[in-house]
Amino acid sequence: MAWWGGKPSVLFRLLFAVTVLVAVVAVGAPGAVARSVTTATGHTAEDAVVHSAAQERALDKHTLAVTASDAKAAAASVTTRTT
Repeated sequence: MAWWGGKPSVLFRLLFAVTVLVAVVAVGAPGAVARSVTTATGHTAEDAVVHSAAQERALDKHTLAVTASDAKAAAASVTTRTT
């Protein structure tokens, strides 16, 4: 028997389950790992990346390979109209 003297309704049980789920996800989900960079110079050093031409080509090739299926799906979802 519930503390208010009646049987909990289905809606109440569903709301309770959703509330518990949200609380568990909020507590258990890791946040973004923050770095303690506090100066403009520190941010610049962290953002500055130098690649050779060969590294850029390799990165481009990799990106095209891993996103090919997504690109095809996006292209297939676009419809063209002729008037």
